[in-house]
Amino acid sequence: MKSAFQSVLLALVLTAAPPALADGSAPSASHIKRAADAFDRGREAFRADAYVEAAEHFEAADGYAPSALALRFALASRHEAGQLARAATLASLAVARHPEDAELQELAESVLEEASGVLYRVQVFCDEPCELVLNDKIVHGRRANERVIFVEPGRHRLRASWPQDRNRSEIIEATAGGSGEVDFYVPDAPSDTSAGDWELGTSDSGVNIERSGWSPVVFWTSLGVTVAGGAASTFLGLRALNEPGREAVRDSCRDFTGTPTDCPAYKEGRSHQTQANVAIAATSAVGVFTIITGLFLTDWESSDTAADSAKSRRGGSRGSVADSGVRVKPWFGVGQTTTIGAMGTF
Repeated sequence: MKSAFQSVLLALVLTAAPPALADGSAPSASHIKRAADAFDRGREAFRADAYVEAAEHFEAADGYAPSALALRFALASRHEAGQLARAATLASLAVARHPEDAELQELAESVLEEASGVLYRVQVFCDEPCELVLNDKIVHGRRANERVIFVEPGRHRLRASWPQDRNRSEIIEATAGGSGEVDFYVPDAPSDTSAGDWELGTSDSGVNIERSGWSPVVFWTSLGVTVAGGAASTFLGLRALNEPGREAVRDSCRDFTGTPTDCPAYKEGRSHQTQANVAIAATSAVGVFTIITGLFLTDWESSDTAADSAKSRRGGSRGSVADSGVRVKPWFGVGQTTTIGAMGTF
C-alpha cells in the first residue's frame, strides 16, 4: 500500500504537464521532444511502482532539457527506490540550480537532512567544467566547476572527465556522517592521473563506454567453431559416400543370408551417414548462431572506439603493428547463395 507521501507524489506525477525548460537553456527541438517522451515514460514507470526505471527516465528528460519538474520527480523517484545517496546528490543539484522553486527546495532540504547523518558528503571542484563518474556510473547533471555528491560509507572511485578523453580519478574513503573535498585539474593531454587500479579491478581507459552488445571475441570464436565444423562435416560426408560405398555394400550384402539391415557393410555405411548428418546439423546450428551474433548481437563500434582510444594513448611508432589501426569485421552476402567473409581496414 502506498504511503501518503507516495500517493500525493503519484497524483502530481500523473497530472503534471511536460516540464518547462530551465532558464538560460536552449535545447534543440529534437531534444525537447525527447525530454517530453522520457518524462511520459517516467510517469508510467512511477505509476507502476518501478521507481528506479522512473528515475532514469526523469533524469533523461532533465538531461535533454533541464527543468525543475523533471529534476523534482527524478529526486523523488530515487528516494522512493531507497537510493538515498543518489537522491541526496540530486537534491544538492536542485538546491544549486533551482533556488526559485519552493516545492523542489522543500523536497531537497528534507532529503539532505535525512542523508546528513548516514552518508558521506563530497564537495567537488574542477578547474574547468567537468562531468563526474562515480563507481563507473555517470553522476546526473551537466558539466560544472563545482558539485556536491553523496556516497554511502565505504570505498568509492570518483572520476572527472573533460572533452578530448581527458580524465582524472580519486579514491574516496567514506564514513557515515563525514565530509570531504576533492579537487580536479584538467590534464594537458588525454591521460588519467588516478589513484591507481583498485580492488574492483576496473581500469580507467577514459570516457566510460556503455556496451550495447557482446564482445567480438564471441563472434570470432563461433566463426572458428563453424569453420572447424564445416571441415569435419566435409570429411564425414565424403567418408559416408565412399566407405564402404554403394557398390561395395551391394556386393557385400548380395549373399548375406540374414536381414538386409543386419549386413555389416550396410550397418557401417548407415553409421557413417548418421555421423555425417549429425555433424552437418550441428555445424549449421553454430553457423546460424554465428551469423545472428555478427549481425545483431556484437558490439563492433565499442571495439573500434576502444582501439582508437588505446592507439591515441600509446602514441607508438608508425610502423608498429599495435598502432597500425588494423581492424577486421565480418561481412555477409545473401543472394542465390549465402556467403560469409571478413573485411580488414588499415
